[in-house]
Amino acid sequence: AVVDTCDAPGLSIAGIGPIDIILSTGEIVALTGPHAEDRATLLHVLCGLIPPDSGTAILDGHPMPSAGLRRLCGVLLDPATWAASSTPSADPQRAAALFARFDLTVGRELSSLTETERTRLALIDIELQDRPIRLYDERMVRLEPRYREAFAETLREARGRGRRGIRATSDASMIAIADRVVRIRVGRTD
Repeated sequence: AVVDTCDAPGLSIAGIGPIDIILSTGEIVALTGPHAEDRATLLHVLCGLIPPDSGTAILDGHPMPSAGLRRLCGVLLDPATWAASSTPSADPQRAAALFARFDLTVGRELSSLTETERTRLALIDIELQDRPIRLYDERMVRLEPRYREAFAETLREARGRGRRGIRATSDASMIAIADRVVRIRVGRTD
């Protein structure tokens, strides 16, 4: 499904809001603010994992229930609890290129991976799912600089294919690749 806009007008959650966020095709937004918990909570609501206290997510002018949002979002919120997608890649060459980019070997057991390797594998999985909306939380700041650059390259490629993403971050290098910055301040966004 091609989604031209994702709009969350008047979204309120756990003391945050009302919040208005619009994501356009091919747009990358850096979500910043003083509290990592607020950013993480907002991402959980935007991907439909927890319901808002008020407000609605609207995709292409139509209200979207939480289950619909989950189907449209590729989400990296917690690599410690992430499990690999069972969806095989439709593009084996792309999969091989991503494994090489993130310096991982195909076929390793999840239990043998370090936390940063699990994060890199989760990023690959999100890319191979190729959902129109991608949401990423703070955990990527723990990646080594070369893998943060690999992530930035992957994000730029996704943007070029019309995918959109929200990256919760306080990392200047991640903010620099965003098309726009949305800052949570005292329970609202700027």
